[in-house]
Amino acid sequence: MNPSIPRRIEAVSDPFRDFDSACSCLDREAWDDAVRLFRRARNSFFIQGNLDSASVCDMNIGVALESLGDFTGALSALNDAADFFSRNNESEKLADCRVNRGVVLEALGRSGEALADYESAYSLYAELDIPQNAAVSKINSGIVMETLGDYRHAVVAFEVAKRLFDEIGDEEGSADASRALQRLDVYGT
Repeated sequence: MNPSIPRRIEAVSDPFRDFDSACSCLDREAWDDAVRLFRRARNSFFIQGNLDSASVCDMNIGVALESLGDFTGALSALNDAADFFSRNNESEKLADCRVNRGVVLEALGRSGEALADYESAYSLYAELDIPQNAAVSKINSGIVMETLGDYRHAVVAFEVAKRLFDEIGDEEGSADASRALQRLDVYGT
């Protein structure tokens, strides 16, 4: 049972800021084109020595491949990006990458690893004071915990997410967290 679909975090580099939202309605052919475009851009950035932008391209390639159902390819691209961001202390981009990698790991049935990525992303976002993304990370953690049958910890994760969404005035996010808590109420948690 997968109670809901985890949310992704969009890439953060300016040329790619709206990639995830802009591509959310694309068909398979358009996603294939996006992968080709970002691979060309990554190679160009790499040749220019702009490894940060090349790594953002890797993250976007991972998101696009995940949308195409190529979870192994997506994981490889996201791992490359995460390695670079980790080595270069780019905490926000690393957190974004970990959330996106968590989505892929869930699709591969590797829930424990997905949960670890979501929790790591939550810690980074909390440290960086980015409550919206911290709340998304907690929602995703709660979904995995619920799927694994760890209802008590799922409730805690959804409560944290709801509190964060309420603090920033995100009514949709708060409603998502409330629905998750109501769903878990049937388990007596």
